[in-house]
Amino acid sequence: ELGDGPALTVSHVTVAADGTQTGSPVAAVPLTGPFTGPSTGPLTRPLAWLRPRHRRARGAAAAGLPRPRWRLRLPGSVQAGIAVAGGGAGEVVVAASTSGDVAAVRVPADRGDRSVSWLWRARFGPVYRRPGVSHDGRTLFVPSADRHLYALDASTGLVGWRFAADAPVLSQPLVAPELVVFTAGERLFAVHATSGELAWAVPGRGFSAGRAGCDG
Repeated sequence: ELGDGPALTVSHVTVAADGTQTGSPVAAVPLTGPFTGPSTGPLTRPLAWLRPRHRRARGAAAAGLPRPRWRLRLPGSVQAGIAVAGGGAGEVVVAASTSGDVAAVRVPADRGDRSVSWLWRARFGPVYRRPGVSHDGRTLFVPSADRHLYALDASTGLVGWRFAADAPVLSQPLVAPELVVFTAGERLFAVHATSGELAWAVPGRGFSAGRAGCDG
């Protein structure tokens, strides 16, 4: 759901039997405004607007709805799902948009801690599907309409490798223990998760923007 201006507001929506909808914002963090740093990787200073939304949290709690903790604003539309990586000191929450912006914040492992740490922001081509996450939670696999699949360090946003697919990557990557499987154009690809080298490709499978299935 888009908020005012170039912003994304993630909301929890409840639909009653009569079709009536009620909702409350779950997340909101502006990414607009001045910042210094590279187009990919960690910023050199945190954004001033990255903070919990206490006023709305109190209102939501009074209404018996989930309490919003923070929000994340991105230009474009966030059509992909939210990816969650990391662990230990806290989860890394990653959102990507049709503008090509990919952003990450670290959420504390303690649910009672309402602080949020800004990690990094990167920009690629448009992203329409949720990034895949490696089994150890350390690597994100970002599909992009710029004809590439990117492997990013979940903690820093730095690119480990990129694979040129020669067609827009519009599917959500399937992450197996050693391979990343995705479609681009009418081909099904599998690349090695650690290096991005091609393992195999199957041509002429027809166009698909869905996630591949795997029996293990």
